[in-house]
Amino acid sequence: MIRILATKKLTKNQKSILNNANIAFECSNFIETKGIQFEMDLLHDFLIFSSKNAVKSILKKNNLAVFEKKCFCVGSKTKTYLEKKGFSVVASANNAKELIAIIEAQFARCSATFFCGTKRKNTIPDYFYSNKLVFNEVIVYETLLKPKAISGVFDGILFFSPSAVSSYLQSNSIENEICFCIGETTKEALPIHALKQCKLPEQPTIEAVIDSVISFFKP
Repeated sequence: MIRILATKKLTKNQKSILNNANIAFECSNFIETKGIQFEMDLLHDFLIFSSKNAVKSILKKNNLAVFEKKCFCVGSKTKTYLEKKGFSVVASANNAKELIAIIEAQFARCSATFFCGTKRKNTIPDYFYSNKLVFNEVIVYETLLKPKAISGVFDGILFFSPSAVSSYLQSNSIENEICFCIGETTKEALPIHALKQCKLPEQPTIEAVIDSVISFFKP
C-alpha cells in the first residue's frame, strides 16, 4: 500500500479522500502560527493579504475601517474567506509573483498596506519599495517551526509552506520520496536533489495537493 506523510494535520474530509483512494497516511503539524501584538493605525488605499492567518488576526482588532478598503490577496481560500467576512477583493492570484504582475498591470502607482506573518517572502515589499510606492507592512502573526523526527518509510511527503519544509529538514532528510508541494515558493525551499522528484498541483490548495497524490500513485 502507498504510504504518505502530510506535514500538517488534515481535516476529516481530506483524510476521507485518501482513505477512499486506499492510500495510507500520517499527518503532523510541522509549523504553528501564533498571534502577536500589532497596531494598524495607518491604512493605505489597498490592503494585501497573503494568508487566511493574516485575515483572522486583523479581524480580532474589530477595526471597521478595514472593510472600507479594497483588497488584493494570494490564494483562492484567502479570497473566499475575505469575501465571506465582508471584504471586497479586487485582485487575487495563486502566488505573490502573479499578484504583483496584476497589481503592476491594473493598479499602477497604488498605495497599499500589507498584513503578513514573520516568515513572509520579500516579493511584495520589494515591488513597492523598488518602485517608490506608498507602502507599509504590518506583521500580525508569528510562524513557529515544530521540528520532529519521523520514523518509517514513506512513498511521498506533502508540504504546504516553505516553513514546513525547513522544519521537516531540521530532524529528517528527503531521500527517494516524491515531494508534493502546494506551490512554487514551497518547492523552492526543497533541497536541490529533491526538486527532480517534486510534483505541483494545478491549484495551490490542500485538496489539489491530495488530488495530485492520487493521480500520481493511482493513475
